[in-house]
Amino acid sequence: MATESSSFALNRWTGIAQYSDHARYLEGDRAALEEYCAAAARDLFSYLEPPVVRIDQLDVRTLPAASRAAPDVLTYASPRPSGVTVNDTVRVHRYRAESRSEGTLIFAHPAFRTGLGWIAWFTQALRRRFDLAVMEAPFHLSRAPEGAFSGERMINTNPVHLFEGLRQWMADHRALLAILEAEVGAGETRARPVGIVGYSLGSYLATLYSRFDRALPIVGICPTNDYATLIYEGVMLKSLRAALGQAGITREDWERLTSCLRLDPYARSFAADRMLLFAARYDGVEPWSSIERLVDALQPRRLVVLPSGHSTTAVLFRGMIMRETLSFLDALNAAPARQALSSPAARTEGPSP
Repeated sequence: MATESSSFALNRWTGIAQYSDHARYLEGDRAALEEYCAAAARDLFSYLEPPVVRIDQLDVRTLPAASRAAPDVLTYASPRPSGVTVNDTVRVHRYRAESRSEGTLIFAHPAFRTGLGWIAWFTQALRRRFDLAVMEAPFHLSRAPEGAFSGERMINTNPVHLFEGLRQWMADHRALLAILEAEVGAGETRARPVGIVGYSLGSYLATLYSRFDRALPIVGICPTNDYATLIYEGVMLKSLRAALGQAGITREDWERLTSCLRLDPYARSFAADRMLLFAARYDGVEPWSSIERLVDALQPRRLVVLPSGHSTTAVLFRGMIMRETLSFLDALNAAPARQALSSPAARTEGPSP
């Protein structure tokens, strides 16, 4: 836990996840904020459900890679625009497989990422066999407005922005799948979507999206479950916790506004039979008790519990995670559909590093 705390303490020096102005995103009155969250909570999945996508309305463009090692960049207009211009052009970084591609894996990145270097390093083993598509989440990376750090406009003292960001991601992700499937229809077999790998926020998003599309296998790494627990008991968002206090928003208020975003109550709605989860027992971003509630409710097809923290999982267990991921994808692709749906869940305690 000390390693976990010191790792995220570095954010103070970089400015990432540091909220110096508690009022910056609290536009409008409190009553309107409360009503928005309550309306979304009344039928969360109807609120989040992505629209039908028409390829001819997306203005899809490809920017060739700047070098052999760099990815191509696919851009298209968000099907659910936010009204913030820089955020409403979706950017997808497409890495080519090192050998003949067996299809495309989609990587959903963690919150607050500032670059692609870590993603390229972490997924290297996957890219030996598969193309990799990395879609920038709303208000992250190049989609962050000027003067805001990556993720700030989505995750801040105003929960409405989180609701809106999640909703936009669902639409942007569906559009990406439609683009890949259109390429497959045109004969580009390497574009065939074969699974989603999500880390932290990315795992949360991939799990949530499976409510609308159960077809693709999901690999979730360091999953998150409960936004309120993450803020008030985790080590990463201490600055946001302080900003909420300055804004006069209590934990009780925050739980009332965002409790509908907890995943474990919806576990039966998700594609757990096609899910591999890597959970870190010493995760400091969200306490193990909250993650355990999720995995107990979800009962994923395979669960691997690692003796690591949120910030050390990738460093200590990258090789194991990649081997397990490839084996999981191979097993699901090889198994008949009924067998894949009926096999019992498996749980493994990972080795010490």
